[in-house]
Amino acid sequence: MKPLSRSSLSSPATAIRLNPDRVDVVSMGGGRSGLPAVSRVESFPLQDGLVNTLTRLRRGGRLRGPCRLLLAPGDYQLLTADAPALPAGAPQAELREAVRWKIKDMAGFPVAAAGIDAQPIPAQPGRQAQVLAVAAAHAALRPLIEACQSARVDLAGITIPEIAQRNVARLFETPDRALALLVCGQGGSLLTLSCNGALYSSRNLEVSAADLARDKSLYERVLLDLQRSLDNFERNFSYLSLQRLLVLPVPGADDFIKHLAGNLYQPVEALNIRTALDVGPFLTASPAALADALPAIGAALGSGPAPDIDLFDPALQRTRDVWTFRNLGLGLAAALALCALPAGWAQWQQAEAARQLREIEPQLQAARDEVKQLGAKVAGYKPDAALQRELETTEQRLQANAEVLAFLRKSQAPQYGEPGDWLRGLARRIPDGLWLTGFSFNAESGALELRGRTLDPRLIPEYVRRLKDEPAFQGRTFAALDIVDAEAGPDAAARRANTPATQPQGPRRYFEFGLTSSPGGGRQ
Repeated sequence: MKPLSRSSLSSPATAIRLNPDRVDVVSMGGGRSGLPAVSRVESFPLQDGLVNTLTRLRRGGRLRGPCRLLLAPGDYQLLTADAPALPAGAPQAELREAVRWKIKDMAGFPVAAAGIDAQPIPAQPGRQAQVLAVAAAHAALRPLIEACQSARVDLAGITIPEIAQRNVARLFETPDRALALLVCGQGGSLLTLSCNGALYSSRNLEVSAADLARDKSLYERVLLDLQRSLDNFERNFSYLSLQRLLVLPVPGADDFIKHLAGNLYQPVEALNIRTALDVGPFLTASPAALADALPAIGAALGSGPAPDIDLFDPALQRTRDVWTFRNLGLGLAAALALCALPAGWAQWQQAEAARQLREIEPQLQAARDEVKQLGAKVAGYKPDAALQRELETTEQRLQANAEVLAFLRKSQAPQYGEPGDWLRGLARRIPDGLWLTGFSFNAESGALELRGRTLDPRLIPEYVRRLKDEPAFQGRTFAALDIVDAEAGPDAAARRANTPATQPQGPRRYFEFGLTSSPGGGRQ
């Protein structure tokens, strides 16, 4: 079954109004004059239950596209409550839940089992903000939603007559001026007061158009109810100016409107629906028919940019029973298909592999032949004698180097470390202005003797300190430091005497030193 959609209530659609004995259908479309146009106004008898009637209408093309359902006045409650404290821009779902508990003591049924929606009422600065709340028991909503679901009607929303009449009134509003609209129908009269598309107040009057046509004494009763409603509106919304009261014409409308205009200080005018709505040929003959169809027209018209009321709740849809014979049969067929699928897939893979093998076999035989040819060519090649001699010479050198390294390792006690590590440590730690001229090692005692020269004797202690940081010299002590001034030797004076004064002096003065290190112990 096609699931119900949740399209916006702001655009034109098809409206469904349920009556005790009939179903009214109104559709909107684009008019030639650029005004919203009524494309269909029809009534159908309610036969064989609501589901069968809606199914016939859908199959007959009367309920195409999104549809809006109009609740009857006795199926809901319209309440005014203080606005809950919510942050600006809070989602509509949060507003609904907050309002649900605001009106729990005002509704005539448990709000936990009710559909709730609300729209804010613009408030004067400094005054308590209010909301217009609508509540309908699930017991009233569920049969309607399930009926549309069974008939496969695309239910876009559920609204109420007050909002539908507000949708019509907004076509005649002047910006920032309040407008009162009175519509007298077959079941009673409805007064709405709106401004800038927002519904501020409403009142149901228990006087129908037929009652007014039959008994003119009821004019006074309606007048009294209107005076009370308008006075209450001006008291609660004193910052708004009521522009006029529009009255939808009824049989004997001239006398009725004159009576109201003569007793109310607000301007009273007859509503000319054709100035803002193209009703076509459907509602031109009878004012009573127009008044009776106006709620459905307002529901089909949509709210436009104004806030709306929607009592549609997807949770009230009937859960589909998946364990039906049809579904079981489809499931069994799907299971058999799934079982047969692996066998078919394996058979196809086997055939595909055989086809590929047949295609590759010639290529494989060609590769085998090529390998045989290459093998024959390689067998005919002879090794290069020069390369062979060079290889033997290299191997002999490598063997000699290995023997020298083995001899060094053998002649050195293993606990004293590798000679290579010593040499790298001596070179890495040597400072600028100091160089080594000799190196000797005693394999038996582990003693290490260094000989060198330096331009500055103070670099020798610095060199010794750096060598202690090398891992190869950890645990060693350096002692028996000998320093000799090379310029103070026995031949230094002779060298200086034989050097002419005009000839530049020789190399800079340097010092020779000897340094002995042992594996441990001794004086450092």
